[in-house]
Amino acid sequence: MEFHKILVEDVAHDVPVLSKDVRLAEVIRDMEKARTDRVVLTTHDKSIAGILTKSDILVKIATERTRQSEPLSWTSSGFMTTPVHSIESSAPLSEAVKLMEKHGFTSVLVHADKPRLVDRFSLAEVLFNDPTPVLAVSRTPPETFSLNTRILHARQVIFEHGISIVPVLDEEGKFIGVIGIDEVLELLLIYYESLRKSPRHLTEIRSLVVADAIRMRPPTVSTDATLGDAARSMIETRYRGVVVVDDNGFPAGVITGRELVSYIRSKI
Repeated sequence: MEFHKILVEDVAHDVPVLSKDVRLAEVIRDMEKARTDRVVLTTHDKSIAGILTKSDILVKIATERTRQSEPLSWTSSGFMTTPVHSIESSAPLSEAVKLMEKHGFTSVLVHADKPRLVDRFSLAEVLFNDPTPVLAVSRTPPETFSLNTRILHARQVIFEHGISIVPVLDEEGKFIGVIGIDEVLELLLIYYESLRKSPRHLTEIRSLVVADAIRMRPPTVSTDATLGDAARSMIETRYRGVVVVDDNGFPAGVITGRELVSYIRSKI
């Protein structure tokens, strides 16, 4: 596929736009409503202030600063990524992908009448019918988790290895689900809210485990599937990744936005 012939404006998606001063809780509600993991934040004069993703939030949540404050007091500006890297809507997709790879992003802001993004789902749409074997693109998980793996360890692995989902195995070594940025963040936010309401009756944060947040029955494809199959699964489920499973149902790899960026970059 000739990615340089596809224009950014043809694959960009709308994105929620909010003030940088709104509460973090409101931003997360808008993310869930729009089925996205990122929003654009603006200043009082409507200029772009930054981009806020669930990954940005998870980087800072569970730190000493957030442990000593209430989630309802958090504002978006304290979590956003800035400065914002952007691209013209008339630019080829290949340039957007180069920018994403350079900075380790899975989305990039597009200059248009209103803020839009080229994101993982934009790339998945482009790869909808790609015949490349999925194992040629997928990434071997850095490790797998058990149901008893501590959530704070899962969070650490996610950021140390730059991977957004990790397979989870039961006591018999059977693949049963995944844990990733979305699930870890949701659990920690619930924890902090519960801590605010009933601090004396809550277990310590270090006691939270994967079993408390696992996503059961995540999107999967077989090892003989194509990249197009994985891309379609991501689009249909609006999930950030797909697990590649072998004939025994064991996770052989994962496909996420980072793998899509790397694949397209290799073809440019």
